[in-house]
Amino acid sequence: MAEREGFEPSVQLPVRRISSAVLSTTQPPLRRGHVQTPASARPLEGRRLAEGRCECKRALAIIEGDTRFRRMNISSSGPFGIEPPSVSHARFGIGEVVRHRIFPFRGVVFDIDPVFANSEEWYESIPEEIRPAKDQPFYHLLAENGETSYVAYVSQQNLLPDDEEGPVDHPEVRQMFSEFRDGRYVLKRELRH
Repeated sequence: MAEREGFEPSVQLPVRRISSAVLSTTQPPLRRGHVQTPASARPLEGRRLAEGRCECKRALAIIEGDTRFRRMNISSSGPFGIEPPSVSHARFGIGEVVRHRIFPFRGVVFDIDPVFANSEEWYESIPEEIRPAKDQPFYHLLAENGETSYVAYVSQQNLLPDDEEGPVDHPEVRQMFSEFRDGRYVLKRELRH
């Protein structure tokens, strides 16, 4: 119960293409022979190019010497101030059917966060004695129990493989997955990266 509190239900949005095959508005690069540069301008052109390179090198030296820039690059803290683990292995993949270790529900994985990526308020709402660690994968599930279907956000330590090995009866499953085959769902081709 606690792991689904505060998670907003998903809103169904129509899928629309935001780009099209349009010819580029930029011109192709100039090639030798297409544009004739007067001979008197060529030495000036080389001098400007050399000056530009020097200015660029000076700017990079200033940036690299700036301690604020170095501090910004050294920081490795992840989202919400959580230090990401050096290696994070997700036990379950997209399309796998899992069940909760404590609460009576099961679901299909549709997204994975490498570490906790929800609000602090949501995290604090979980009773302390069963509160999971933040530095582990968290799974977004299309979940179901005996009464209803919903979206759940669950830590890896609280998930187990599903023994029923049957499909999940959630209305959004058909929007993300094409079929249920060999105990898991197959993600629709258009949703794959």
